[in-house]
Amino acid sequence: AYANSQLLTLNTFIANSISNSNEIEIQKKRIAIQEAEHQIAIAAILPKLDAAFDLNSIDYDVDGRDPLARINVMGDDITVYPVAPSKYSSSLDLYISQTLFAGGRIFAQIGLKSLEIKQSKLGYEISLSKKQSELSKLYWMTLIANYEKKSSDKLTDLTKTKFDFLKSKS
Repeated sequence: AYANSQLLTLNTFIANSISNSNEIEIQKKRIAIQEAEHQIAIAAILPKLDAAFDLNSIDYDVDGRDPLARINVMGDDITVYPVAPSKYSSSLDLYISQTLFAGGRIFAQIGLKSLEIKQSKLGYEISLSKKQSELSKLYWMTLIANYEKKSSDKLTDLTKTKFDFLKSKS
């Protein structure tokens, strides 16, 4: 920031550093994962629906059968045979199941996942606060060091000027 002659503000420095922090991103993703696990735990209360679909084809042989009709479609002769009563067979099975009693396990699991989310959010806030504190300290230390360097450079220039003056006087 000093090389670009732009004074970097504390808020901008902290915001940029936190947005690029892998540690903070990992904690955000952990919270998202635990929220998803909480939703999964809540879903255990809801009924479960399973579905299965089968489609089978039965071979239908037209040899030896009398045709119903012969028709001409766009210049092609087509022979129409009686339709097989069940050329295709299919089945659709739906299963619904509901847990009526699980000894409080489901509600305990929901409560546990809720507590894990709160714990992760607190950990995130602590890490964020710690990171902000570290970055603030680094910012001020850098700023102070920059001013000390400028003061030292000015003192060096003054000392050199005084030395040159004394040299010329002597």
